[in-house]
Amino acid sequence: MPFEDTIRYSVYRAYGEADWETQFPSGGGVVHLGTDNRTFAVSMFHQLHCLGRIRSAISTNAGASPEVEHCFNYLRQMMLCQADVALEPVVADEFAVGDFLNVHTCKDWSAVYREVEKVVTVDS
Repeated sequence: MPFEDTIRYSVYRAYGEADWETQFPSGGGVVHLGTDNRTFAVSMFHQLHCLGRIRSAISTNAGASPEVEHCFNYLRQMMLCQADVALEPVVADEFAVGDFLNVHTCKDWSAVYREVEKVVTVDS
């Protein structure tokens, strides 16, 4: 999958929470599975949710709430868990964002959306 090099979801863009929320499938990335209809959050969407909470706290100068603290810790753990050791070029003490594609292979995140939508549709 191609890396999405966009500023659309930047902290300081004019877009509000409604625009940020367009990244989520029906149900917000939460699915209900099994005969007892257990609730699960798909990790990718939990991570995006957390990034959104941190983004909101920064853009509104709200500071760290217990949820934002949870999100920092959760995202830190996910980065350690995934441990991507690709070497990224650094030019003049700045990360070379344009070279991201040369060193990373993205997973097919669109397949995650499709599968979550299937589960949400079945449960609805």
